[in-house]
Amino acid sequence: PLVACGSDPDAASTSGPEDGADASTAELASSDAPGGSAGTTGADCLVGTWQIDPATMDPSRVQGMDEIPDADFSVGGSEGRALITFESDGDAVQRFEDFSVTINASVMGQTMSVRNNYSGTARATYRVEDGRIVAEPGEADLTATVSLNGGSAEPNPFATESVFETWERGRSAFTCEGDELLIDIYNPEDDTLVIEDVRYTRVAS
Repeated sequence: PLVACGSDPDAASTSGPEDGADASTAELASSDAPGGSAGTTGADCLVGTWQIDPATMDPSRVQGMDEIPDADFSVGGSEGRALITFESDGDAVQRFEDFSVTINASVMGQTMSVRNNYSGTARATYRVEDGRIVAEPGEADLTATVSLNGGSAEPNPFATESVFETWERGRSAFTCEGDELLIDIYNPEDDTLVIEDVRYTRVAS
C-alpha cells in the first residue's frame, strides 16, 4: 500500500493529464493556499513534496495481521527517502531515493529480517473527490529487491507497483494538518479499511 506512502512502500502504466489537471484546478480555485489547516481534505493542502514515515510501514498496522497466530512484526530501520510530489496542475510523481526499509518478523518461533529496497520514479495525474485521492497512473520505472537475513539482494518476486496504482484500485481518504499528511487505504473489493494513518511529512512546498 505504500507505494504503498510506500508500494509497497515505496512503493507501475497511461493516463489523461487534461482530465486530472482540470479537476484539480477546479478544486484549487475553491480552496485556500497550500499548507492547509487542521483536518483539511481539499486539494490545496496536498500541493508540495511529502516524505513517508517508514514507521507507518509496519505490517502489524495492516488490518487482520493481528489474527496471525504467534506472529510479531516491526520496522527494523530504513535508509534513503520515499517521496510523493503533488503539483497544483494535477500532476503527481512518486520517487524513491535509494530507499530501503527493514521488516523484522517472528512467526511461530521463526525469526527473519527482510530488507526491501526501492528505486525509480512513477508518474500520474490526480484529483480530489469527497476527501479522497483519485489517481490515474502514468509512466513508471520502478525496481524492488529483497534481502533475507542479511543475504544478497534478489528481485522482488511480487509485482512492483506505484502507490498511484494502489490508489486507483481502492479508496484513499486523506487529511492534512500543517506539514503532516495522513492517508487511509481501503480494500477495493468491499471498501473496508486496510491501513489507517499512513504518515507523510512535508519536505517542500
